Amino acid sequence: MNISVRDVFLTPSSSGLLIDTIAVEMSDSWETSGGIIVKQSFSCLVKPEVGDSVLISSQSEEKYVVAILVRRSGMQAVVSPANECGLTIKASCITLVSSNDMSFFSKRNICVGAPLGELMIQASSIVQTVSNTVVNIAKEILIRAGYYDLESDTAIMSKASVQIITAEKDIRMDAERINLG
Repeated sequence: MNISVRDVFLTPSSSGLLIDTIAVEMSDSWETSGGIIVKQSFSCLVKPEVGDSVLISSQSEEKYVVAILVRRSGMQAVVSPANECGLTIKASCITLVSSNDMSFFSKRNICVGAPLGELMIQASSIVQTVSNTVVNIAKEILIRAGYYDLESDTAIMSKASVQIITAEKDIRMDAERINLG
C-alpha cells in the first residue's frame, strides 16, 4: 500500500489541513496551484513566496497558510507577521550572524541601548553619515565655555565675511611672524 503525504490530509473541500504550492501573490493573499485563495496565519511569521510548498488550514470559509514546508534554495526568507503588526523578540541572549552583509533600515528612528553594558563596533572601516549634527555643514555653532582650548598640529583656518574677536582684558598673539592686512 502506497500512501503519500497528501493522502494523510483531507481534501480542500472538507475542513482540515492540506498541502499546496503558492502560485500567485496578490495584495494581501496568495493563490495556490490548486486555485485556493489563502492568507498568512498570524503564527506563520515567514512571509510565503511564489513556489513555496505550504501547509494550509481550511477550518472555515477562510484558508490560512500555517507553515511553509519547503522553499527553493537561495530564496530569502522575510520575517513579516500578518497585518504588518510590530515584532518584538525577547530572549536572554540574541545573536544575529550573517555570512555576507547586514543592513538595518528604518523609516523613522533606530535606537540602540545597553544600560548595563557596552556598545562595541569592530570594523576595518567605519563610514558615518549623520544629519543635524556638527558633522554636517552647520548654519550656526554656539560655544560657551569657561575655558576653551583649540589645538592643531598643522593649521587652523577660519574664514568669514565678518569676524569679531572680543576680550575683556588681553588679546595675545605669539608667533614667529604676524601678517595683518
